[in-house]
Amino acid sequence: MLELSDMQQLSNMKETKINLHNKEAIKEWSVILNCEEKDLIHAIMVIGNSIQMVDDFLILNRKKKTDDHV
Repeated sequence: MLELSDMQQLSNMKETKINLHNKEAIKEWSVILNCEEKDLIHAIMVIGNSIQMVDDFLILNRKKKTDDHV
């Protein structure tokens, strides 16, 4: 799930969709969603480009990076 600070950041943005055709947007969203660009693109291709749906997909498919160093 998106953290509160991420949600605040997203609420300040006008976008609710990720533009798959914009390489800079893909880079930025992979940082915001804490995932690899290839995993972000895969999620968009499977589930669509809704930010919340992509975030949920990444979590459910364990594609989000974690801060744990286990």
